[in-house]
Amino acid sequence: MQRDYVILRTRGRRLGASEVCPVEDSGGSGRYQSQWRKDFTLNDLSLDGVYTEYLEMMVQFGYVTLFISLFPLAPLICLLNNIVEVRLDAINFVLSYRRPVPYRVSGIDTWNTCLSIILKLAIVCNSAVLAFTSETIPRIMHRTFFRNSSGGSYLNFTLVPFNTSSWPRYKEVYPDAPTICYYRDTYQNTLEWQSVTIARLAVFITLVIFFYLVHWFIQALLSKLPADVRSSMQKANTIAREAFYGKELAVGVLDQCDICKQSSSSLNKPQGDLLPTGLAASQGNRDVDEADKITSAADLA
Repeated sequence: MQRDYVILRTRGRRLGASEVCPVEDSGGSGRYQSQWRKDFTLNDLSLDGVYTEYLEMMVQFGYVTLFISLFPLAPLICLLNNIVEVRLDAINFVLSYRRPVPYRVSGIDTWNTCLSIILKLAIVCNSAVLAFTSETIPRIMHRTFFRNSSGGSYLNFTLVPFNTSSWPRYKEVYPDAPTICYYRDTYQNTLEWQSVTIARLAVFITLVIFFYLVHWFIQALLSKLPADVRSSMQKANTIAREAFYGKELAVGVLDQCDICKQSSSSLNKPQGDLLPTGLAASQGNRDVDEADKITSAADLA
C-alpha cells in the first residue's frame, strides 16, 4: 500500500529530493530505498508536462497586451507573479513529479500561432481604445478648427445646451432651477461631431497600420533560428552523414582524387598546338577550378 504524504526536513540543511517523496510501507523498503524507486513513485506528468504552464503564459500575455492601455500596471503585476511562479513550478517539477522524457521539436508550434493571433487582436484593441476613448483628439480638433465657434472653451465644445421650458412639470417641481441644462456629447448629428468622428477613425486606422508594420519588420528582422544553433545543427548533420555514408564517401573521394590527378597532369601538357591561345587559357582555368573544388571536397570528407 502506498501513502501519498510528504516527508519534510528543513532544519539545518537544504531540502533534498530524496526527502520529499511518497514512502512505501510494504516490502521493508522505506526511506532507504533506491533513488530511482523513489522517483518512480512520484506523480506522473499529464500530457507533456508543460501544457498548463503554456496556458497560463497565454492568459497572461493576452491580458497584458489586450488591456495595457486600460491598466498600465498589468505588466508589473505579471512580472511579480512570474518571479514567484518560477520558483514554485521549479520545486513542483523537481520534488513532486517524475522526470519528464524530453523529445525534440521544431518550436512551440500551435502556441506560436496563438501568440501571433493575440498580438494582432491587441493591436486592434489598443488602437481602438486610444482613438475612441481618448480626449486628445477632440482637444486637438477644438484647438485647430472650432475654437471660435465654441467661445474658446473646450468645456462648452463638449457640452450641448438643452432648454427645459418644454417640460411644464419640471418648472412646477423646480421653480428656481435654470431653464438651460447641459450634457455631454451631441443631441443631434452636427458638423463638429462628424469631424471628430472622422478624425478618430483616421487615427485608429493609422495606429493599426503603423503597429502592423512594426510587427512585420521585427518579425522579419529576427531570425527564427539563431546562428549558433544553425551551425550546430549543420555540424551534427555532417557528422551523421559521415557516420552513415562513410565507406561510400571514401570511395567517391578516391575516384575524385584520380580525376584531380588526371586533370592536373593534363594542365602540364602544352595545349597551344591543339587550341587557340584564348580557348586554351579558359580551358586551363576551368580545369583548375574543378580541381580545386574536388580537392576541397576531399579535404572535407
